[in-house]
Amino acid sequence: MANASSLRRVAARQRYLVITYGVYTLALAMFNAFSRIAAASALPELSVIVFMTGMAILLPLVILSIIFSWQLSEAMNKPGFWALLLLIPCFGLLYLGVQSSRASKLLQDHGVRVGFFGASDLAVRRALGGKKKRSPAYDEDDEA
Repeated sequence: MANASSLRRVAARQRYLVITYGVYTLALAMFNAFSRIAAASALPELSVIVFMTGMAILLPLVILSIIFSWQLSEAMNKPGFWALLLLIPCFGLLYLGVQSSRASKLLQDHGVRVGFFGASDLAVRRALGGKKKRSPAYDEDDEA
């Protein structure tokens, strides 16, 4: 049985991975469109600028995706080296889907509600029966 901290770790890494890979996919589509526009323009330097800018944006997103995928695998007690599949575009998307569905199933098995971007920390706390902390000043007002 997973404890509260491991479920929070799984939920956070799943959310970070889905968001990072989504931003990566959007940036890749924009890079493709801008590179086609640059190739059709009369300025050959524009293609180099678009390429360098695209790589400066895409490379950190790929690295973050691999890091979050590795951490999510380890949080679910799976080998993390499979995260390197994210370097291969089609296999990466397939692996992301499989890993995200495994994380969702693990969270749902523990009563955590999982949304489109994964489970929030609040959903994990609610599922585990944790109460929201209130400030001491609020408690003093209740006594009066």
